[in-house]
Amino acid sequence: MVSSRIVIVSLVGVFLAVLIGVYIVSQEGIDGVDVSDVCPPSLTTVIGKVSDGVQSGNVTVYFIDAGVGDSIFVDTSDKDVLIDAGERHDGEFIASFLVSINVTKIDYLVASHPHFDHIGGLVTVMERFSSLGIPIHMVIENGQDRNTDLYREFRSYANEIGVTLAERCQIYQLDSETEMVIVSPPQPLLYSNHCENSIVQMIKFRDISFLLTGDIEPLSEAEIVESALNIQAEILKVSHHGGGTSSTPSFLSAVGPEVAVITVGAENQNGHPHQDVLDRLEDVGANIYRTDLQSTISITTDGVNYSIKTKN
Repeated sequence: MVSSRIVIVSLVGVFLAVLIGVYIVSQEGIDGVDVSDVCPPSLTTVIGKVSDGVQSGNVTVYFIDAGVGDSIFVDTSDKDVLIDAGERHDGEFIASFLVSINVTKIDYLVASHPHFDHIGGLVTVMERFSSLGIPIHMVIENGQDRNTDLYREFRSYANEIGVTLAERCQIYQLDSETEMVIVSPPQPLLYSNHCENSIVQMIKFRDISFLLTGDIEPLSEAEIVESALNIQAEILKVSHHGGGTSSTPSFLSAVGPEVAVITVGAENQNGHPHQDVLDRLEDVGANIYRTDLQSTISITTDGVNYSIKTKN
């Protein structure tokens, strides 16, 4: 009778140890790196592994002047990310810019959504980097195609590299203390509108966060707020080039940005950024930076403080 009790107690102990182990893994992800507080641990999927022996350093996010399009480069001590690259004719400039700041690889090339002012330049960057022998290790997209020659060309290059489907609460480890969290979209996609399905990422390094929003509009903004994810961020990339249908008051209130960066072309035909968006950003106390006025904007952080440089 005593021995059977010992066996039962032992089995209970093993069961509790397994539960504790699962909890620790869900909380710490891979190699003991804490997962983000953006998503509940039960929903997170950690992708990638940081390089051995690489220590965290400063993180710099470049909001590249890509005219009317978007292009953002995230530079960490280990893995680097390129998000969009403007229109096709912007790609050569963006590739040259990346070479000029000594980029030797792109770990994650992200197409926020398949509109020409976001993926066009990515085709050129993939072509140029291939010719220079600069590797691109993974392409991330949302899985929504578009019946255009440009998208088919983009997908042809992307397939040669390897494509990963973005999904809410994926966490990509960029270095030992920096992560890229996919805030949106959930899968399967919720909308037929390409803009609403844009990939939204949170770049988190210690106490500083960047929320990068693609071209999301009111439906997606409301869905993200209602999802109860933690989207507070010091730096916000304003959605859809400052268009008036985005940057709703409830969304801006949930983010609470100190700095708002608008990627927008000078004298663009859409009249971006719209004055009501500028007013809403001022209402939440954000300092506004614009690529049409200041050209390429870079923000460097040590995880506690940040500094901003502009070309103009």
